[in-house]
Amino acid sequence: MNLSEFDFYLSKENYESLLGQSGKVLWFYGLSGSGKSTLANELSKNLFKKGKFVIVLDGDSMRKTISKDLGFSDEDRRQNLLRMAELAKFLASKGVIVLASFITPLKNIRDEISQVMRGVDFEFILVDADISVCQERDPKGLYKKKIKNFTGIDSPFEKDVDHLSIDTTYQIGDCLSKLENHLGLEG
Repeated sequence: MNLSEFDFYLSKENYESLLGQSGKVLWFYGLSGSGKSTLANELSKNLFKKGKFVIVLDGDSMRKTISKDLGFSDEDRRQNLLRMAELAKFLASKGVIVLASFITPLKNIRDEISQVMRGVDFEFILVDADISVCQERDPKGLYKKKIKNFTGIDSPFEKDVDHLSIDTTYQIGDCLSKLENHLGLEG
């Protein structure tokens, strides 16, 4: 390809100064029904109330738009996540706080996402709930459908002990407090 990077007049620092915040990406990952979207959405409300410009990138909404051309093969899932990582990085480079909510089941894909995120304030957050709790919640009815290659059932999900882990088995308020304390956002 014959592409070069354009030198835009406005820098990351210009955007961050305008917004009064630094761009960052918090990437919530976990099983379907673990509470990723709920936690990201609740955090976005709290950040917005504090005057922060925040955008939530959610798996379902992105699959209906930017990644509607992709299926659910291993490679299509990988491509979807890498697209989302590039989008999140771009937004963060403009001073936006991005809350990304995607299953992101495999460590090697998370490693690729980490490579994309170089130069950005970035953190993975494992949203952890036992598979039985996720099946009981099943907000979309996916576990009942017995979908082939379903993450956590007959397709692998690899937890990473190096990431902040939020156990969402119980009250979301407690989880949100733990997350905000970790991020220094309490108060």
